Amino acid sequence: MTRLISCVSVSVAILFGASLCRAADGWPVFVENSDKTSRDLPLKFELQKVVWDNNHINVWGKVSNPSNRPYKYVAVSFTALDESGNFLGRNGWYCEPGNINPGEVGYIDDKFIASEGRLPAKIEYKVFGE
Repeated sequence: MTRLISCVSVSVAILFGASLCRAADGWPVFVENSDKTSRDLPLKFELQKVVWDNNHINVWGKVSNPSNRPYKYVAVSFTALDESGNFLGRNGWYCEPGNINPGEVGYIDDKFIASEGRLPAKIEYKVFGE
């Protein structure tokens, strides 16, 4: 059975455009990863849709560039954690397009997050690039 989180579902409440996305009971919470890396970018990730297919999570979202400079090789890393904060899996995906100019967006479409076949309690995301 495929389960879906989206803005049209009556049983799910997600705050879009924030660094914290709250989901209904039993669904993962999406939060921005607070780890610092040399490739962090000040870009905004917005979760648009999440699907659980009983094996892994698929995500759709967009990254917007509110700054006054372009960025290249823009990607988003997703880390799945269980209810105790234990690592389940991580995947990173480049946006399309991968170069995002001021005022433009890039998309993450139907990308999966490995989670050992378990629905994660929390998913942390991180936008990075050059």
